[in-house]
Amino acid sequence: MGPFSDSAGAAAFWMFIAIVALGGIVKSALQHHETQKTIRQSIAAGKPIEPALLESAMLDRVTGGGDRNPGSLMLGGLIVIAVGLGLAIMGYFIGLDDGEPVYPLYGVAILVSLIGVAIGGFGVWAYRLGGKQEAPKG
Repeated sequence: MGPFSDSAGAAAFWMFIAIVALGGIVKSALQHHETQKTIRQSIAAGKPIEPALLESAMLDRVTGGGDRNPGSLMLGGLIVIAVGLGLAIMGYFIGLDDGEPVYPLYGVAILVSLIGVAIGGFGVWAYRLGGKQEAPKG
C-alpha cells in the first residue's frame, strides 16, 4: 500500500469530480449573469434589444447552453456504450488474474451501457422529431 489508503484515494477521486462539476456550474452561472447584465444595461439606456440576444438567452436557459443537434446525443450514446463495454472487458481481464469474475464491475458496465442506450435513444427520438419544438402527446 502506498501513502494513501483506499478510502483516501476514493475521497480524492470524488473531490476531483466535485471540483470539476462545481467549475462547470460556476462557468455557466457567470455566462448567464453577463448576458443578463447586458440586457439590463440595454433596457436602462433605452436601447432596443436585439432579438438574437434575447433568443440566445432564452435558448441557453432551456437547453443549458448545450448543442441542440440530435447527432451529438447519438454520438454521446455510442461513446457511453463503448465505455460500458470497456468496463466489462476490464472486469473479465481482472477476473483472469484473480481466478473469479468481478460481478460488481459487470454490473457497473451494464448500468453505464444502459445509460448510453438511453442517451442514444433520446438522440434518435430528437432526430425523428425533425426540428419540431414540442414532444408528441400521448
